[in-house]
Amino acid sequence: MRIDSQQLSRQLQGDPAPVYLVAGPEMLLREEAVQAIRERLKQQGVTEREILEADKGFDWNQLASAGASMSLFGDSRLIELRLSSGKIGREGGAAIQEWLKSGNSDYLLITSEQWDLSSEKTSWAKSVEQAGVYVPVWAVKPERLNGWIQQRLRSRGLKANGDAVALLSSRVEGNLLAAAQEVDKLALILPQGEVTLAAIENAVADSAQFDVFRMTETVLKGATAEALRMAHGLLRAGEAPPLLVGLLIREFQLLRQWMYLAPRQGIDAAFKELGIWRNRQGPIQQAARRLGADHANQALAALAQLDCMAKGQRRGDFLTALERFIIAVTLQPAQNPLQAIRL
Repeated sequence: MRIDSQQLSRQLQGDPAPVYLVAGPEMLLREEAVQAIRERLKQQGVTEREILEADKGFDWNQLASAGASMSLFGDSRLIELRLSSGKIGREGGAAIQEWLKSGNSDYLLITSEQWDLSSEKTSWAKSVEQAGVYVPVWAVKPERLNGWIQQRLRSRGLKANGDAVALLSSRVEGNLLAAAQEVDKLALILPQGEVTLAAIENAVADSAQFDVFRMTETVLKGATAEALRMAHGLLRAGEAPPLLVGLLIREFQLLRQWMYLAPRQGIDAAFKELGIWRNRQGPIQQAARRLGADHANQALAALAQLDCMAKGQRRGDFLTALERFIIAVTLQPAQNPLQAIRL
């Protein structure tokens, strides 16, 4: 079964599926879907969870071993298989399909951020869709953002007219996480019911000087000093390092996707397919011209290391490493020391 993230709550009202695949680049929708699945399984008495990080070099026999091992409490478990990419090769695809055939009593939750239409068409992904539930989490297209915000407001007991929703939409500039935060803030400070345009004007601030989304945009533009200043401000304000790095990763993945599509489909067609808003197109193009494909790939590799540091999985001073990354990716290619960067 294939459903979108908004339909997932309805599906979870019944019996959970034996396998879920939640995949796509939109971080907010992906994390909310995963959390909803976990909570539903807890209600079913599934309290034990095992996590498998299927990165490069992963031994796919671990999946079969996880399914063969007994739960400490004798009940079904949740096995979370986190894919570094939807391209897992024949061995990975065969391992997942073997799991589906085994009749295992455990639940399998497969997640992937690096996901595209070719991943969706693989035989193993189709098998998961047939055996369980596939939840694609693509970026919300600009023309659908107002509807998404309206639905989000309703879920919090609020309702706004078209002008008020359009104002909120323009303020967040296509960032779902920012939109979700603003809606949650409105739900805290306003009574339930109709939300007027004036109420949103008073409650929703324009992008703050040290807003995390502005910082990622500044990095793409190549404004070294401003990006460093904003990074310091965000961390002083208590912004969580994993969120900051996660948004940088998302932007650089989007940059890499656009750099791949633009020569093949044309600049405007590539922007349209990826749902990149007009006010974000300039920074993407600036970064593409400055970095090129090789440096963009190196940036993603460096961000993976920075992400481990942000989550406490790697030693080092996070602020120093972030500063080095920003300096590396905002300089011109001839000056760019990214290959030599040591996080």
